[in-house]
Amino acid sequence: MSAQGRQTLRLSLWFKAMALCTLLSLPCQSLVADSFSDRRALVGIKLFRTLISADLQLAEKQSANGSLSIYFVYATDMELAREHLQQWQKNTAAIQQIETTATVISLQEYYRTQPLPTAVFISQKLNSAELDEFIEYSHNKKIITFSPYAGDVQAGVLAGISVAATIKPLINTATLRTSELSIKDFYLKVAKQL
Repeated sequence: MSAQGRQTLRLSLWFKAMALCTLLSLPCQSLVADSFSDRRALVGIKLFRTLISADLQLAEKQSANGSLSIYFVYATDMELAREHLQQWQKNTAAIQQIETTATVISLQEYYRTQPLPTAVFISQKLNSAELDEFIEYSHNKKIITFSPYAGDVQAGVLAGISVAATIKPLINTATLRTSELSIKDFYLKVAKQL
């Protein structure tokens, strides 16, 4: 086996171990989550953090106060977005030693807020019109986007979750190209790509 083959195998095994650890480290409440979507969101929050840390331009995306601005976006269910924010805050204070500032924000506020965030987590399943507008705006502004909901990555959100025999990150390569984001190779190698 070549050196590159061994490295790919190591990365694959590392990611599988990380996914297993992620599942095993979920708090007890996730074991009794109300729905499959709730469980996807809890796992997604951890993969979202990994995606942000894989951004090659992360240092350039710090706000004026030196932190990374993270949004949890909702259309109508602010309480769900707050729950996701609380999960984020339990496990994430900094990414690559850069402090994070996480905020719950409505979809409409998202379009009006300046400065732009580093990354956005879709906390609530959006309807197709909302999702299309969100994708177009986020692509144009070169914002990292993540959705735990089935079908959103296929529609154009940058990243999400692929649930098959194993849980993997899911990347929309067309979105990656058009939004001109740069993600580390290790993340791309372990992710399922569309």
